[in-house]
Amino acid sequence: QQRNEKINRKLAGHKSTATKIYNQKIKQLLNTKGS
Repeated sequence: QQRNEKINRKLAGHKSTATKIYNQKIKQLLNTKGS
């Protein structure tokens, strides 16, 4: 049980990081389109 919690926390961390990078890439695409 405890090990699963650790793994889940790791996955959650990776997910939020990936989401941040994903959002940044979308912003960059929108910025280049707009200019």
